Amino acid sequence: MEQLHHTSIKKIIRIGSHSQSSLLVGHNLSEMSKKEPKTAYERNLIATASKTLNEHAQSMGRCLTQLRDLSHDSNLSWEAVGPFLEKKHKSIHTQLREADKEGFQVVGQHAFDIWKSQGAHLNEYWRPRDRDLSPTESRELLRKAGHGIYTMSNAERQKVLRIWSKEIQNTLASDLWTGIEDAKAQMRAIGNVHEEVDRRVLQGADVIGITTSGLAKRISTLRRVHCKAAICEEAGEILEPHLLSALPPTVEHFIQIGDHEQLRPKNNNFKELSLESYRGSLYQLDRSQFERLSLGENGRARLPVAQLDVQRRMRLEISTLIRETVYPTLKDHDTTKNLPHVVGMRNSVFWLHHENLQDDRDLEPRPKSFSNSWEVTMVHGLVRHILRQGVYSSTDIAVITPYTGQIQKLRLALRNEFEIVLSDRDQEAMERDGILVHGESVD
Repeated sequence: MEQLHHTSIKKIIRIGSHSQSSLLVGHNLSEMSKKEPKTAYERNLIATASKTLNEHAQSMGRCLTQLRDLSHDSNLSWEAVGPFLEKKHKSIHTQLREADKEGFQVVGQHAFDIWKSQGAHLNEYWRPRDRDLSPTESRELLRKAGHGIYTMSNAERQKVLRIWSKEIQNTLASDLWTGIEDAKAQMRAIGNVHEEVDRRVLQGADVIGITTSGLAKRISTLRRVHCKAAICEEAGEILEPHLLSALPPTVEHFIQIGDHEQLRPKNNNFKELSLESYRGSLYQLDRSQFERLSLGENGRARLPVAQLDVQRRMRLEISTLIRETVYPTLKDHDTTKNLPHVVGMRNSVFWLHHENLQDDRDLEPRPKSFSNSWEVTMVHGLVRHILRQGVYSSTDIAVITPYTGQIQKLRLALRNEFEIVLSDRDQEAMERDGILVHGESVD
Protein backbone atom coordinates (compact mmCIF):
# COMPACT_ATOMS: atom_id res chain seq x y z
CA MET A 1 0.00 0.00 0.00
CA GLU A 2 2.96 2.33 0.57
CA GLN A 3 4.15 1.60 -2.97
CA LEU A 4 0.69 2.44 -4.30
CA HIS A 5 0.81 5.66 -2.33
CA HIS A 6 3.98 6.69 -4.18
CA THR A 7 2.22 6.24 -7.52
CA SER A 8 -0.73 8.17 -8.87
CA ILE A 9 -3.18 6.17 -6.72
CA LYS A 10 -4.09 8.38 -3.79
CA LYS A 11 -7.56 7.13 -2.85
CA ILE A 12 -6.25 4.44 -0.51
CA ILE A 13 -8.09 3.43 2.67
CA ARG A 14 -6.71 1.15 5.33
CA ILE A 15 -9.05 -0.58 7.80
CA GLY A 16 -7.54 -1.66 11.10
CA SER A 17 -6.17 -0.37 14.38
CA HIS A 18 -2.49 -1.33 14.07
CA SER A 19 -0.20 0.35 11.56
CA GLN A 20 3.54 0.85 11.49
CA SER A 21 3.42 3.08 8.41
CA SER A 22 3.58 6.84 8.84
CA LEU A 23 2.49 7.29 5.21
CA LEU A 24 -0.84 5.55 5.80
CA VAL A 25 -1.83 7.32 9.02
CA GLY A 26 -4.09 9.75 7.21
CA HIS A 27 -5.60 6.93 5.15
CA ASN A 28 -7.10 5.00 8.06
CA LEU A 29 -10.86 4.57 7.78
CA SER A 30 -11.52 5.77 11.32
CA GLU A 31 -9.75 9.07 10.58
CA MET A 32 -11.34 9.57 7.17
CA SER A 33 -14.85 8.82 8.47
CA LYS A 34 -14.51 11.63 11.01
CA LYS A 35 -14.12 14.09 8.12
CA GLU A 36 -17.13 12.73 6.21
CA PRO A 37 -20.16 15.03 6.81
CA LYS A 38 -23.32 13.44 8.15
CA THR A 39 -26.80 14.28 6.92
CA ALA A 40 -29.24 16.19 9.13
CA TYR A 41 -31.23 12.98 9.61
CA GLU A 42 -28.10 11.07 10.72
CA ARG A 43 -27.08 13.79 13.18
CA ASN A 44 -30.57 13.91 14.64
CA LEU A 45 -30.71 10.12 14.92
CA ILE A 46 -27.37 9.97 16.77
CA ALA A 47 -28.39 12.79 19.13
CA THR A 48 -31.76 11.18 19.91
CA ALA A 49 -30.27 7.71 20.40
CA SER A 50 -27.47 9.08 22.61
CA LYS A 51 -29.99 10.94 24.78
CA THR A 52 -32.09 7.78 25.10
CA LEU A 53 -28.98 5.78 26.03
CA ASN A 54 -28.15 8.25 28.82
CA GLU A 55 -31.70 7.99 30.14
CA HIS A 56 -31.48 4.20 30.05
CA ALA A 57 -28.15 4.29 31.85
CA GLN A 58 -29.64 6.35 34.69
CA SER A 59 -32.80 4.21 34.83
CA MET A 60 -30.85 0.94 34.89
CA GLY A 61 -28.55 2.36 37.55
CA ARG A 62 -31.57 3.06 39.74
CA CYS A 63 -32.90 -0.46 39.08
CA LEU A 64 -29.59 -2.02 40.09
CA THR A 65 -29.45 0.09 43.26
CA GLN A 66 -32.97 -0.95 44.24
CA LEU A 67 -32.25 -4.61 43.51
CA ARG A 68 -29.19 -4.41 45.73
CA ASP A 69 -31.22 -2.76 48.51
CA LEU A 70 -33.92 -5.41 48.22
CA SER A 71 -31.46 -8.26 48.83
CA HIS A 72 -33.05 -8.52 52.31
CA ASP A 73 -36.68 -7.93 53.28
CA SER A 74 -35.71 -5.65 56.18
CA ASN A 75 -34.39 -3.14 53.60
CA LEU A 76 -37.87 -2.57 52.19
CA SER A 77 -38.71 1.12 52.33
CA TRP A 78 -41.88 3.01 51.59
CA GLU A 79 -40.11 4.68 48.62
CA ALA A 80 -39.84 1.24 47.00
CA VAL A 81 -43.07 -0.30 48.26
CA GLY A 82 -45.38 2.73 47.92
CA PRO A 83 -45.40 3.04 44.09
CA PHE A 84 -45.63 -0.73 43.76
CA LEU A 85 -48.64 -1.00 46.11
CA GLU A 86 -50.36 1.96 44.48
CA LYS A 87 -50.12 0.22 41.12
CA LYS A 88 -50.67 -3.42 42.11
CA HIS A 89 -52.53 -3.40 45.46
CA LYS A 90 -54.44 -0.13 45.84
CA SER A 91 -56.48 -1.28 48.82
CA ILE A 92 -53.30 -1.97 50.79
CA HIS A 93 -51.73 1.30 49.67
CA THR A 94 -54.74 3.19 50.93
CA GLN A 95 -54.26 1.72 54.42
CA LEU A 96 -50.58 2.73 54.59
CA ARG A 97 -50.55 6.16 52.97
CA GLU A 98 -49.41 9.15 55.00
CA ALA A 99 -52.78 10.92 55.10
CA ASP A 100 -56.25 9.47 55.50
CA LYS A 101 -59.38 10.52 53.60
CA GLU A 102 -59.96 13.43 55.97
CA GLY A 103 -56.40 14.76 55.49
CA PHE A 104 -54.89 13.75 58.85
CA GLN A 105 -51.19 12.81 58.53
CA VAL A 106 -49.12 10.34 60.55
CA VAL A 107 -46.55 12.12 62.72
CA GLY A 108 -43.05 10.63 63.23
CA GLN A 109 -42.42 7.29 61.55
CA HIS A 110 -44.25 6.41 58.39
CA ALA A 111 -47.17 4.06 58.84
CA PHE A 112 -45.43 1.44 56.75
CA ASP A 113 -42.30 1.51 58.93
CA ILE A 114 -44.42 1.15 62.07
CA TRP A 115 -46.39 -1.74 60.56
CA LYS A 116 -43.19 -3.46 59.32
CA SER A 117 -41.26 -3.09 62.61
CA GLN A 118 -43.85 -5.09 64.53
CA GLY A 119 -42.77 -8.23 62.72
CA ALA A 120 -39.05 -7.51 62.43
CA HIS A 121 -38.06 -9.83 65.26
CA LEU A 122 -39.28 -12.81 63.25
CA ASN A 123 -36.74 -12.32 60.42
CA GLU A 124 -34.57 -15.13 61.75
CA TYR A 125 -37.43 -17.58 61.32
CA TRP A 126 -38.15 -16.64 57.70
CA ARG A 127 -35.12 -16.88 55.46
CA PRO A 128 -34.70 -17.49 51.71
CA ARG A 129 -33.82 -21.12 52.31
CA ASP A 130 -37.22 -21.75 53.96
CA ARG A 131 -40.17 -23.16 52.04
CA ASP A 132 -41.54 -20.76 49.43
CA LEU A 133 -45.19 -19.88 49.63
CA SER A 134 -47.48 -21.49 47.11
CA PRO A 135 -49.47 -19.22 44.75
CA THR A 136 -52.63 -20.05 46.69
CA GLU A 137 -51.03 -19.07 50.01
CA SER A 138 -49.72 -15.85 48.52
CA ARG A 139 -53.12 -14.88 47.12
CA GLU A 140 -54.80 -15.61 50.44
CA LEU A 141 -52.33 -13.46 52.38
CA LEU A 142 -52.68 -10.57 49.94
CA ARG A 143 -56.49 -10.83 50.12
CA LYS A 144 -56.32 -10.68 53.92
CA ALA A 145 -53.99 -7.68 53.76
CA GLY A 146 -56.37 -5.91 51.41
CA HIS A 147 -59.22 -6.25 53.93
CA GLY A 148 -57.23 -5.25 57.02
CA ILE A 149 -53.48 -5.03 57.03
CA TYR A 150 -53.29 -4.17 60.74
CA THR A 151 -55.21 -7.34 61.71
CA MET A 152 -52.41 -9.57 60.41
CA SER A 153 -50.10 -11.40 62.79
CA ASN A 154 -46.37 -10.68 62.90
CA ALA A 155 -45.58 -13.90 61.03
CA GLU A 156 -48.08 -13.02 58.29
CA ARG A 157 -46.60 -9.56 57.96
CA GLN A 158 -43.17 -11.05 57.38
CA LYS A 159 -44.56 -13.35 54.72
CA VAL A 160 -46.31 -10.47 52.99
CA LEU A 161 -43.07 -8.48 53.03
CA ARG A 162 -41.35 -11.36 51.26
CA ILE A 163 -44.12 -11.53 48.68
CA TRP A 164 -43.81 -7.80 47.97
CA SER A 165 -40.04 -7.98 47.86
CA LYS A 166 -40.11 -10.80 45.33
CA GLU A 167 -42.73 -9.07 43.15
CA ILE A 168 -40.81 -5.78 43.22
CA GLN A 169 -37.56 -7.57 42.31
CA ASN A 170 -39.27 -9.36 39.43
CA THR A 171 -40.66 -6.04 38.19
CA LEU A 172 -37.27 -4.34 38.47
CA ALA A 173 -35.56 -7.24 36.70
CA SER A 174 -38.14 -7.04 33.91
CA ASP A 175 -37.63 -3.28 33.60
CA LEU A 176 -33.87 -3.79 33.59
CA TRP A 177 -34.08 -6.39 30.82
CA THR A 178 -36.39 -4.15 28.77
CA GLY A 179 -33.98 -1.26 29.22
CA ILE A 180 -31.03 -3.40 28.10
CA GLU A 181 -32.85 -4.55 24.98
CA ASP A 182 -33.87 -1.00 24.07
CA ALA A 183 -30.33 0.21 24.73
CA LYS A 184 -29.07 -2.45 22.31
CA ALA A 185 -31.52 -1.17 19.71
CA GLN A 186 -30.27 2.39 20.20
CA MET A 187 -26.66 1.19 19.88
CA ARG A 188 -27.55 -0.61 16.66
CA ALA A 189 -29.15 2.58 15.34
CA ILE A 190 -25.98 4.56 16.08
CA GLY A 191 -23.86 1.75 14.60
CA ASN A 192 -25.95 1.76 11.41
CA VAL A 193 -25.30 5.48 10.96
CA HIS A 194 -21.54 4.99 11.36
CA GLU A 195 -21.63 2.03 8.98
CA GLU A 196 -23.38 4.15 6.37
CA VAL A 197 -20.78 6.90 6.78
CA ASP A 198 -18.02 4.28 6.44
CA ARG A 199 -19.72 2.91 3.33
CA ARG A 200 -19.76 6.33 1.67
CA VAL A 201 -16.07 6.81 2.42
CA LEU A 202 -15.14 3.32 1.20
CA GLN A 203 -17.22 3.68 -1.95
CA GLY A 204 -14.95 6.51 -3.08
CA ALA A 205 -11.72 4.53 -2.59
CA ASP A 206 -9.62 2.98 -5.34
CA VAL A 207 -7.87 0.52 -3.00
CA ILE A 208 -9.03 -0.82 0.38
CA GLY A 209 -6.57 -2.65 2.65
CA ILE A 210 -7.95 -4.95 5.35
CA THR A 211 -7.22 -8.25 7.10
CA THR A 212 -9.50 -11.25 6.62
CA SER A 213 -10.68 -11.05 10.24
CA GLY A 214 -11.39 -7.34 9.79
CA LEU A 215 -13.24 -8.11 6.57
CA ALA A 216 -15.43 -10.64 8.36
CA LYS A 217 -16.28 -8.10 11.08
CA ARG A 218 -17.26 -5.45 8.51
CA ILE A 219 -18.77 -7.72 5.88
CA SER A 220 -22.21 -6.09 6.18
CA THR A 221 -20.68 -2.72 5.23
CA LEU A 222 -18.25 -4.00 2.59
CA ARG A 223 -20.95 -5.98 0.81
CA ARG A 224 -22.52 -2.64 -0.11
CA VAL A 225 -19.28 -1.15 -1.41
CA HIS A 226 -19.43 -3.24 -4.64
CA CYS A 227 -15.76 -4.23 -4.89
CA LYS A 228 -15.02 -6.01 -8.17
CA ALA A 229 -11.46 -7.20 -7.59
CA ALA A 230 -9.90 -8.73 -4.46
CA ILE A 231 -6.28 -9.60 -3.77
CA CYS A 232 -5.48 -11.93 -0.86
CA GLU A 233 -1.95 -11.85 0.48
CA GLU A 234 -0.52 -14.91 2.31
CA ALA A 235 -3.43 -16.93 0.96
CA GLY A 236 -1.68 -20.18 1.89
CA GLU A 237 -2.14 -19.38 5.59
CA ILE A 238 -5.88 -18.66 5.53
CA LEU A 239 -8.58 -21.24 6.23
CA GLU A 240 -10.75 -21.77 3.16
CA PRO A 241 -14.06 -21.27 5.06
CA HIS A 242 -12.75 -17.92 6.35
CA LEU A 243 -11.74 -16.92 2.84
CA LEU A 244 -15.04 -17.82 1.20
CA SER A 245 -17.26 -16.34 3.90
CA ALA A 246 -15.35 -13.03 3.85
CA LEU A 247 -15.58 -12.49 0.09
CA PRO A 248 -18.12 -9.81 -0.92
CA PRO A 249 -20.66 -11.10 -3.48
CA THR A 250 -19.74 -8.45 -6.05
CA VAL A 251 -16.16 -9.69 -6.55
CA GLU A 252 -15.49 -10.67 -10.18
CA HIS A 253 -11.72 -11.18 -10.05
CA PHE A 254 -10.00 -12.90 -7.13
CA ILE A 255 -6.19 -13.03 -6.97
CA GLN A 256 -4.40 -15.12 -4.34
CA ILE A 257 -0.75 -14.55 -3.47
CA GLY A 258 0.95 -17.04 -1.17
CA ASP A 259 3.02 -20.17 -0.87
CA HIS A 260 1.50 -23.55 -0.09
CA GLU A 261 4.98 -24.92 0.69
CA GLN A 262 5.21 -22.76 3.81
CA LEU A 263 2.94 -22.42 6.87
CA ARG A 264 -0.56 -23.82 6.66
CA PRO A 265 -3.59 -22.17 8.29
CA LYS A 266 -3.66 -22.50 12.06
CA ASN A 267 -5.94 -25.25 13.34
CA ASN A 268 -6.45 -25.54 17.09
CA ASN A 269 -7.87 -29.08 16.84
CA PHE A 270 -4.92 -30.87 15.24
CA LYS A 271 -5.93 -34.47 15.99
CA GLU A 272 -9.49 -34.19 14.69
CA LEU A 273 -9.29 -31.72 11.78
CA SER A 274 -5.70 -31.44 10.53
CA LEU A 275 -4.81 -33.16 7.27
CA GLU A 276 -1.56 -34.43 8.82
CA SER A 277 -3.44 -36.52 11.41
CA TYR A 278 -5.17 -39.84 10.77
CA ARG A 279 -8.67 -38.73 11.77
CA GLY A 280 -8.26 -35.20 10.47
CA SER A 281 -7.31 -36.38 6.97
CA LEU A 282 -11.03 -36.84 6.30
CA TYR A 283 -11.70 -33.13 6.87
CA GLN A 284 -8.37 -31.39 6.13
CA LEU A 285 -9.58 -28.12 7.62
CA ASP A 286 -6.08 -26.66 7.57
CA ARG A 287 -5.70 -27.13 3.80
CA SER A 288 -6.04 -23.67 2.31
CA GLN A 289 -7.89 -23.04 -0.91
CA PHE A 290 -4.57 -21.87 -2.34
CA GLU A 291 -2.96 -25.25 -1.65
CA ARG A 292 -5.99 -27.23 -2.81
CA LEU A 293 -6.22 -25.45 -6.16
CA SER A 294 -2.45 -25.35 -6.68
CA LEU A 295 -1.87 -29.08 -6.12
CA GLY A 296 -5.18 -30.22 -7.56
CA GLU A 297 -7.40 -33.02 -6.27
CA ASN A 298 -9.18 -36.13 -7.52
CA GLY A 299 -11.56 -35.23 -10.33
CA ARG A 300 -10.32 -31.66 -10.64
CA ALA A 301 -7.37 -30.36 -12.61
CA ARG A 302 -4.87 -28.15 -10.82
CA LEU A 303 -4.96 -24.46 -11.62
CA PRO A 304 -1.86 -22.86 -13.15
CA VAL A 305 0.38 -21.19 -10.59
CA ALA A 306 2.80 -18.38 -11.37
CA GLN A 307 5.89 -18.97 -9.27
CA LEU A 308 8.78 -16.60 -8.65
CA ASP A 309 11.98 -18.50 -9.36
CA VAL A 310 14.50 -15.71 -8.74
CA GLN A 311 15.13 -14.55 -5.20
CA ARG A 312 16.70 -11.23 -4.25
CA ARG A 313 16.76 -11.53 -0.45
CA MET A 314 19.02 -14.29 0.78
CA ARG A 315 22.74 -14.78 0.56
CA LEU A 316 23.83 -18.06 -1.03
CA GLU A 317 24.43 -19.91 2.24
CA ILE A 318 20.77 -19.41 3.18
CA SER A 319 19.09 -19.97 -0.18
CA THR A 320 20.93 -23.29 -0.53
CA LEU A 321 19.04 -24.63 2.47
CA ILE A 322 15.63 -24.27 0.80
CA ARG A 323 16.82 -25.00 -2.75
CA GLU A 324 17.91 -28.47 -1.69
CA THR A 325 14.64 -29.19 0.16
CA VAL A 326 11.63 -27.25 -1.17
CA TYR A 327 12.44 -25.12 -4.24
CA PRO A 328 14.78 -27.01 -6.59
CA THR A 329 14.35 -24.45 -9.39
CA LEU A 330 15.14 -21.43 -7.23
CA LYS A 331 17.80 -19.13 -8.68
CA ASP A 332 19.87 -16.45 -6.95
CA HIS A 333 19.91 -12.97 -8.39
CA ASP A 334 23.33 -11.44 -8.97
CA THR A 335 22.70 -8.86 -6.24
CA THR A 336 22.69 -11.62 -3.60
CA LYS A 337 26.16 -12.89 -4.49
CA ASN A 338 28.09 -9.96 -3.06
CA LEU A 339 26.16 -9.25 0.10
CA PRO A 340 28.45 -8.18 2.98
CA HIS A 341 28.98 -10.44 5.97
CA VAL A 342 27.39 -9.58 9.29
CA VAL A 343 29.88 -7.63 11.37
CA GLY A 344 30.78 -9.44 14.56
CA MET A 345 29.68 -12.89 13.32
CA ARG A 346 32.13 -15.53 12.11
CA ASN A 347 29.60 -17.43 9.99
CA SER A 348 26.57 -16.23 8.04
CA VAL A 349 24.62 -19.38 8.98
CA PHE A 350 25.15 -21.55 12.03
CA TRP A 351 23.12 -23.99 14.08
CA LEU A 352 23.07 -23.93 17.88
CA HIS A 353 22.33 -27.13 19.77
CA HIS A 354 21.40 -26.98 23.45
CA GLU A 355 19.63 -29.24 25.93
CA ASN A 356 17.95 -26.64 28.14
CA LEU A 357 14.34 -27.65 28.70
CA GLN A 358 11.41 -25.42 27.86
CA ASP A 359 9.58 -23.60 30.65
CA ASP A 360 6.97 -25.48 32.66
CA ARG A 361 3.64 -24.37 31.18
CA ASP A 362 1.80 -25.20 34.40
CA LEU A 363 3.77 -22.47 36.18
CA GLU A 364 3.09 -19.80 33.57
CA PRO A 365 0.38 -17.16 34.21
CA ARG A 366 -1.07 -17.80 30.72
CA PRO A 367 -0.05 -21.34 29.75
CA LYS A 368 -1.28 -21.18 26.15
CA SER A 369 2.05 -21.38 24.37
CA PHE A 370 5.63 -22.61 24.68
CA SER A 371 8.65 -20.64 25.91
CA ASN A 372 12.28 -21.24 26.83
CA SER A 373 13.93 -18.77 29.19
CA TRP A 374 17.46 -19.94 28.32
CA GLU A 375 16.90 -19.17 24.66
CA VAL A 376 15.49 -15.75 25.59
CA THR A 377 18.67 -14.95 27.50
CA MET A 378 20.83 -16.20 24.63
CA VAL A 379 18.94 -14.12 22.04
CA HIS A 380 19.14 -11.06 24.28
CA GLY A 381 22.91 -11.41 24.50
CA LEU A 382 23.27 -12.01 20.75
CA VAL A 383 21.23 -8.92 19.82
CA ARG A 384 23.26 -6.82 22.26
CA HIS A 385 26.51 -8.18 20.78
CA ILE A 386 25.52 -7.29 17.21
CA LEU A 387 24.39 -3.78 18.15
CA ARG A 388 27.65 -3.13 20.00
CA GLN A 389 29.53 -3.48 16.71
CA GLY A 390 28.37 0.09 15.97
CA VAL A 391 27.16 -0.72 12.44
CA TYR A 392 23.52 -1.73 12.93
CA SER A 393 20.42 -0.34 14.61
CA SER A 394 17.65 -2.31 16.26
CA THR A 395 15.53 -1.93 13.11
CA ASP A 396 18.12 -3.97 11.17
CA ILE A 397 17.59 -7.08 13.32
CA ALA A 398 14.68 -9.51 13.21
CA VAL A 399 14.10 -12.19 15.84
CA ILE A 400 11.72 -14.94 14.71
CA THR A 401 9.93 -17.51 16.89
CA PRO A 402 6.81 -19.60 16.19
CA TYR A 403 5.35 -19.31 19.72
CA THR A 404 3.42 -16.37 21.19
CA GLY A 405 4.64 -17.26 24.67
CA GLN A 406 8.24 -16.90 23.52
CA ILE A 407 7.40 -13.62 21.77
CA GLN A 408 6.11 -12.20 25.04
CA LYS A 409 9.24 -13.24 26.97
CA LEU A 410 11.53 -11.87 24.27
CA ARG A 411 9.57 -8.63 24.28
CA LEU A 412 9.88 -8.25 28.04
CA ALA A 413 13.60 -9.02 27.93
CA LEU A 414 14.45 -6.67 25.07
CA ARG A 415 12.13 -3.70 25.44
CA ASN A 416 14.19 -1.90 28.10
CA GLU A 417 17.18 -1.61 25.75
CA PHE A 418 15.84 -1.84 22.21
CA GLU A 419 12.95 -0.59 20.12
CA ILE A 420 10.59 -3.50 19.50
CA VAL A 421 8.09 -3.72 16.65
CA LEU A 422 5.62 -6.59 16.35
CA SER A 423 3.90 -7.48 13.10
CA ASP A 424 0.11 -7.16 12.82
CA ARG A 425 -0.18 -10.94 12.74
CA ASP A 426 1.90 -11.36 15.90
CA GLN A 427 -0.16 -8.74 17.73
CA GLU A 428 -3.42 -10.44 16.71
CA ALA A 429 -2.08 -13.84 17.80
CA MET A 430 -0.97 -12.49 21.19
CA GLU A 431 -4.31 -10.73 21.72
CA ARG A 432 -6.12 -13.94 20.80
CA ASP A 433 -4.07 -15.91 23.35
CA GLY A 434 -4.65 -13.26 26.03
CA ILE A 435 -0.96 -12.31 26.19
CA LEU A 436 -1.25 -8.81 24.72
CA VAL A 437 -4.13 -6.53 25.63
CA HIS A 438 -5.88 -4.90 22.66
CA GLY A 439 -4.39 -1.48 22.00
CA GLU A 440 -1.37 -2.06 24.29
CA SER A 441 1.81 -0.36 23.19
CA VAL A 442 4.51 -2.64 21.78
CA ASP A 443 7.40 -0.16 21.64
